[in-house]
Amino acid sequence: MLRHDTIAVDSWELEDIAASGEAARIRGIPQIYKGDFAAGLMIRSAPFADWLQAERQRLFDLAVSALETVLALDEADGEPSAALKTAQAIIAIDATHEVAHRCALRSC
Repeated sequence: MLRHDTIAVDSWELEDIAASGEAARIRGIPQIYKGDFAAGLMIRSAPFADWLQAERQRLFDLAVSALETVLALDEADGEPSAALKTAQAIIAIDATHEVAHRCALRSC
């Protein structure tokens, strides 16, 4: 078993940041989330491939959801420049995110 206090794992860091609820930390997610978990890993074992796909989706959803929360706060606080940066961060992860695109257009 890997110990959290002796090894750094980016997926653990993403989970910790998202769970913190701290907008300043959540804004750092784009520096950690760089795409699919274990991208390029070729798996022939169906059970492991299924787990890997589910884990990729879970981490993607976690990153986007945390940033959506910050985006809502930015908009509620009337911070258009912060909202634009957060929307751009979401779009960098999910280019099809309609809410982030609408927010980015409103912020210009």
